[in-house]
Amino acid sequence: MKRITLFLALVIAFSCKNETNKESVEVEAPKLSYEILGNNLLLNSRLKNWDTDVKPSNWEINESLDLPEKHIVYRDSLNPLLKGDSDQLVYIKQKINVVPDTYYILNCELKSNVINNQHAGIIISTLAEEKILGESVCQLKDKEFFNHKVVFNSKNNNEVTLYVGYLMPGGGQIEIKDMSLHKVELNNRSFNSKIAQNYFEGLNLNFSNAESFDTSINSIIKHTSDLLLNAKTKDSLVEPNINQMLNNLDSDSKFKSYLTLDENEVTNSFALKLVESSIEVLDEFNIGTQRAELFKSNILRRTLIKYYNPFSEGWITLDPYYNAKLLQNNNLESINKNNIQKLELGGLSNDWNSLIEKYSETITIIKKEKLISFPF
Repeated sequence: MKRITLFLALVIAFSCKNETNKESVEVEAPKLSYEILGNNLLLNSRLKNWDTDVKPSNWEINESLDLPEKHIVYRDSLNPLLKGDSDQLVYIKQKINVVPDTYYILNCELKSNVINNQHAGIIISTLAEEKILGESVCQLKDKEFFNHKVVFNSKNNNEVTLYVGYLMPGGGQIEIKDMSLHKVELNNRSFNSKIAQNYFEGLNLNFSNAESFDTSINSIIKHTSDLLLNAKTKDSLVEPNINQMLNNLDSDSKFKSYLTLDENEVTNSFALKLVESSIEVLDEFNIGTQRAELFKSNILRRTLIKYYNPFSEGWITLDPYYNAKLLQNNNLESINKNNIQKLELGGLSNDWNSLIEKYSETITIIKKEKLISFPF
């Protein structure tokens, strides 16, 4: 079975200005990081029309699926269900004509109880299925309807394929409410997240190509370290400052709780605090992130950041505490100095001998569902 792996992450932007006085209230229209162009390109996008009890009109199913009526469930006035299988792939798919080298945004409103399946959700691939252009995996929070958004570039393709369902065998079910796919014009200077917007403007970030994308990620992590280490003085040389973060972060944010700690408290287990806080910020940009945990004898030895660069079409692994980019994504237990690149990530150590010792004989476990998208 071809393992489909890719994801498209984009960036929605929203900026709102409120000026209130006794006589009037002026509200500026929201600014988005993209402008939708044209109509929904998906046919039968709400799956209201069906050719048979197991095949929605304008969609294809896995023709080799045994007993499809048990896995693709039409429910009359209710939303249809896709029920997973431990041995088979359960999906619906549709081919879409696109313009080469053009950006598109895919929205799918899904509810699921899928757990630990890295290929259950929505996937946009090239027609020959040689490459994934965008992907968003079902998460535990999808127990309520969740709007999966992916921004992707069609590259040199005239046609792409949208898969919804299970591209890897597994249990659970996915309820499909609504879907859309639109051509978009990007505005990569505006984000709906105030946190993302503050970082973007304060650090002069640039997501226009592969190199600038990586540089911007490094700047985000380094500044997050600066904010954590200066939490006691509430001082930062670069915007966004600590007070801005405290005002904009959710009440249950770990990053927010770390910003209230004094210096001794924040440097205790600083490596973990920096990874968790950086992932929170990158998520605000809708940048695909994963958390890599290295265990030895069932004891957690290291926690790393993995992020997806949609321009270079690959996952990058960082150990911020050691200011290190790992030049190999697999077999980290055998890493050596030739496979480590020094970066400025705000970490507290550059002792790569210590890094190598901590990685030795470990097992890597990836946490957090996958997203492949351009920032939006």
